[in-house]
Amino acid sequence: MVIAKENLDIRIAGKYQLQRRIGGGGFGNIYIGTNVDNDEEVAIKLGYIYKDQPFLEAKVDIYRSLAGSIGIPYVYEFLF
Repeated sequence: MVIAKENLDIRIAGKYQLQRRIGGGGFGNIYIGTNVDNDEEVAIKLGYIYKDQPFLEAKVDIYRSLAGSIGIPYVYEFLF
């Protein structure tokens, strides 16, 4: 797996600035980024466009219902 070390000049939804790729898998790639409104560091998962939207929406619902549990990521936004 190749992981970029340089900053990327890509913004998502005008709010999240991608910094660098940190991993990926069968559903997409994961990046470290910054919320440009408050300078908070965030992880951004960009899914492949051919993946099943209802499945991804259900996964987000599960993450949100488990929010605050150890090892569960907090979902700020789900953009499709």
